[in-house]
Amino acid sequence: TKPLSVANPNTPAQQAVRTPWAKLTQLGSSIVGSIIQPVWNGIASKMSGYNLFLQQNSQAAFSALGEFVPENLMLSPGTLASTAITTNVLNGLSSAPVSWSTVLPSAQALATDKAYVAVFDSDGLLVGVSSGIVPRSAGTATVTFTTQLVDGGHYAVYLFFISADGKRIFAQSYKAQLAND
Repeated sequence: TKPLSVANPNTPAQQAVRTPWAKLTQLGSSIVGSIIQPVWNGIASKMSGYNLFLQQNSQAAFSALGEFVPENLMLSPGTLASTAITTNVLNGLSSAPVSWSTVLPSAQALATDKAYVAVFDSDGLLVGVSSGIVPRSAGTATVTFTTQLVDGGHYAVYLFFISADGKRIFAQSYKAQLAND
């Protein structure tokens, strides 16, 4: 038989698990089509790419209080050489360019590698993405924002590349950025 009631005291220890987990699943859901399916699904085995993404980020992307820790978020599972972001300020009301050097960082890197760029606000909410459209040789991808940036607001920008054939994944670069400052 089913119990008449279930005790759920919602202790601080339970909240320390639930709060960051809720924020991480919200972040993961926002990038399923743009990053998780094309990147994480290809390397996942015995679980979905979404579940692998959550597993890899469950301990560090959000603090026990649910605060976003952008330097700990792993958007790219790649280990090949990363490329630094050269953009200093995110400007523009509905979109902004994110730039990088076109100098190839390693022998595995090719000019045809596809750029993946994502921008999150200080709460870990996705505000814009450009995924797999622009080649490395372009040096810039335009990110279209789903919400208007706040002047002086703090944002986390991530950049990584995947080879055109999808077989090589490069490590991400992360840069804290300000908007229109």
